[in-house]
This record gives sequence, structure tokens and C-alpha cells, in this order.
Amino acid sequence: VAGDTFRVEVTTNGGCSWYLYFVPQHFDIEAAFSFSSICDDVSFTDASLSPEPGEAIVGWRWSMDGSNSAFSTDQHPASIHFASGNHVVTLAVNSTNGCTDTVRLPVRIPDPPDVSFEAPPVCLGNATALTNLSVASSDDSITSYLWHIPDGTPIMSTEASPSVIFNDAGLHDVRLIALSRSGCVDTADAQVVVLRKPTVAFIDSAEACVPFCHPFRDHTES
Repeated sequence: VAGDTFRVEVTTNGGCSWYLYFVPQHFDIEAAFSFSSICDDVSFTDASLSPEPGEAIVGWRWSMDGSNSAFSTDQHPASIHFASGNHVVTLAVNSTNGCTDTVRLPVRIPDPPDVSFEAPPVCLGNATALTNLSVASSDDSITSYLWHIPDGTPIMSTEASPSVIFNDAGLHDVRLIALSRSGCVDTADAQVVVLRKPTVAFIDSAEACVPFCHPFRDHTES
């Protein structure tokens, strides 16, 4: 029993003897871990300790509810994907002599940002204002934007709400990508309308003496 004192006596065949006192010591292993995450991708690092070299930790059992891998026996599970929300991860370890310990830690996975934008129709030659409407989750923030505007000038932008010129009338594809502080990414795609300018014209072929009234016929085309 740990803490009790034992007298160990040894006697040889020749009658010689000696003894020593022995106090058994109980050593507990300690389960521990840390983790790092990029949005919903989480990697775990085992940090469990054993105070005795002969009491090595040889077994790991992870419980990770809400992930794509509910259980694992790896020492360092990597790239585990979780659903958004609050989760509890449990690590149970055991040693060569059968000692066990368990630790539980909370893991919070934020929602990805809600990315969207709008752009009113404009006439050809006028700048289109791309208005960014993106919103991050309550416990996160958006750190950067990237616009892809294949038909526009510029064709790319990192501004939050840039202006762009299109050289042709019609529908133009625009993509917005947002990156949050926690590493979450979301994308929005939409089409921007550029209106063709009308072609103004009218017809007047009549001849008459003044004064006279004459109607003009509008031939304007949009």
C-alpha cells in the first residue's frame, strides 16, 4: 500500500543477512492536451504526463462529439472537422501498469461569415458600386475580402466595397470571398447589370413654307 513502510530482509545460505526499509510510492499519470483550429478544422496535441519513466503512457482514447471522427486512438489526432457550435472533447489515457486519467476541454467552432453584396444597374460607361453586405458571426470578425470581376476594371480588388467599370453592356459575373479571423471562408456570386445607352435619332424629311406645324418622329433605340 502506498505510504506504508516495509522492512525487507535478505538471508543467504551461509547465514549472512541484511535488511532495508522500503516505502512504496504511488505515482499518478495526468491526462492533458492542447488544440489549434482553422475555422472548423481542429488538430489536437497530447500533453499527458507520467512522473515515472517506467510508467509510460501507452493508450489514448479521444471522444469528439460533433465531429467527423467521433472517436480516435491516435496520440495526436489532426484535421478533425467539427460542426459549428460548442463541443466538449474528452481524452482518456492509460499507462503500462494500468493507471488511467481523463480530461475534458470545451471546443468552440464559430459560424462562417454570411457573405453577400449588391450592385444597382448602371448605364454603360458609368462606374458600378459594389456594396458589401457581409456579416461575421458574433464571436468572430472578417479580416479580408477578395473580389473577382473578370469583365471589369479592375478585375480583382481587396477593398471592402470597390467601384468597377465594365466595357460592355449586359450581365457580368462577380464573386466575393471573405476570410474571418478564425480562418472561416465564405463566397457569394451574383450578376451585375450594365444597361446599353440609348441611340438618339429622329426623322424629318418634310419641306414647307413658314409658318407651318410639323411633327417629328422619334427613332430613338435603347
